[in-house]
Amino acid sequence: MIVNESVAVMPFYDTFGRRLVAWAGVAGGDRVLDLGSSQGSVRLPALERVGAEGAVVGIDATNAAQVELAGESFDVVLCGLALHVMVAPFRVLAEAYRVLRPGGTLAFSVPVPEAMTPPPPLDELAQRMGFTDPEYSFEEVHLLYDALDPFSRRRFRAQMQGGGSTMDASALFVKLIRP
Repeated sequence: MIVNESVAVMPFYDTFGRRLVAWAGVAGGDRVLDLGSSQGSVRLPALERVGAEGAVVGIDATNAAQVELAGESFDVVLCGLALHVMVAPFRVLAEAYRVLRPGGTLAFSVPVPEAMTPPPPLDELAQRMGFTDPEYSFEEVHLLYDALDPFSRRRFRAQMQGGGSTMDASALFVKLIRP
């Protein structure tokens, strides 16, 4: 586990969180909103990137559909491996659009079973919501299995029964720009 600011982040989430933050282009001085913040797998690497001049606000997944923050107040909105489990994902995307400043970036990741091309409706949905320039990236991660991590032990038991010491995971990363 990665431990930072009294928060333990499991390697599985830490790997994807760091990749999302880097892919979104979070930079020094940015104001970042992390929707579905939870353990900090996105929030903590974002804090490292924005430095003392920037700010990162984390909102739990249960509150992501009704963000009580000023409109056009963030440079980047991130949502790492959480949008697919939120009760109102389209409302969350609408809130992301509302709080992004013009030219701001929304980047999110969702787990997928294997390499895939984003379906055309995703492009259409992004455009209907007002976003432009959709970009996609498929990421596969081959992680060492931590036998001491009870989450990994339970979650990936079937994979590990064959004597393996790794786990494979993949996610689709989506990046949209608010005009």
